[in-house]
Formats: sequence, C-alpha cells, structure tokens
Amino acid sequence: MPIKSECPINLQATYQFKWFYHLTVWFALALLEVRFSKATSPFPLNPGNASCGGILRDSQGRWVVGFLRNIGYTTALAAELWAIKDGLSIAKSLQLENVILETDCRVAYVLLSDNLNPFHPHSTLLMDCRDLLRTIPQVQMKHVLRESNMAADAIAKKGALAPHGFHFLFDCPPDVELLCMADRVGVCYPRQ
Repeated sequence: MPIKSECPINLQATYQFKWFYHLTVWFALALLEVRFSKATSPFPLNPGNASCGGILRDSQGRWVVGFLRNIGYTTALAAELWAIKDGLSIAKSLQLENVILETDCRVAYVLLSDNLNPFHPHSTLLMDCRDLLRTIPQVQMKHVLRESNMAADAIAKKGALAPHGFHFLFDCPPDVELLCMADRVGVCYPRQ
C-alpha cells in the first residue's frame, strides 16, 4: 500500500495527541519498542539492549491482553518488528478478524507497506510479520506518535525490567490502568 505524505509539522509548535475510539468492532493493537543503550548514535541499526511491548484493546479501549518482551541485544528496528510479530501472533491466536495495528516506528510501517527486499538485514522478521498480516481478514496499519498511546509505551518500558523472553499480561497492571483510563476519556499529551 502506498504511503501518503502528511502535512508539514511546525517544529516550534506544541501539538496534542490522544488515543481514539474505533466505532466498529475493531481491536486496536498498539505496539511500541523501548531501547536502553549507552550508544549515542540515533540510527536504527545501532544495536543495544532492547525490549518491546504492546496492548490489545477492544474498540471501546478496554484491555484485552498485553504483552512484553525483553529481547536483549538487538537493533531498535528489530525490536519494533518483534513487537509487531508478537502482537499479530496474539491477534491470530484469538482469531480476530478486524485489527488496527498502531506502531510508532515509521521505518517498520514503510517496510511492511512496501515491497520486501530479500537482502534486508531483518527480512526474516519482515516476512514473518507479512505472513501474519495475511492471516487476519482486515488489518488497518497506522503510524502513530508515542504520545498517542501512553499505555502501550508504559508496557514497553516494563519489558526492560522483565526476565529475558516473551511475557503475557492477562490483567492490566495498576499503573497502566490509569493510562488506559486516560486514553478512554480522551486525555491529550503534548509533543514539541
């Protein structure tokens, strides 16, 4: 699917972002990665210790399930793709037919939207994600800013403190419940 250009953003202004309800029976899958690295390079191929996580919510913003993964040493892009793969695997196992996949990684969004380069360093993860996308009847993929989903950001940060590997969160953690509630009532968060 082609990526449409967005209107230019004034870098001097402050913008407000929030999570939006979905009026039909869709399940929102918000995915974020958090990278904790001592490296200073801003490039996505710069490796470090990484974690990722996400939340699956119903169309009213209610918690369905969450997940997190302490990945270990990898790149930020690989962490994003792990979050997408884990989230889509959960959606597939729950046999969901309508999924809105939200990611804060523009690079992952573009890579999953464009033709796959078989020589890309993360081509295996990309192929796994694409295969999972094909198993769900209706998927809307969206690029969102981290401030649009503070609850998923909080879950992703918890991944860095978890034991290595994948972890389900069947119940919403109390500190994240407040953020989920804020999303449901439409709280906006600033971004400069």
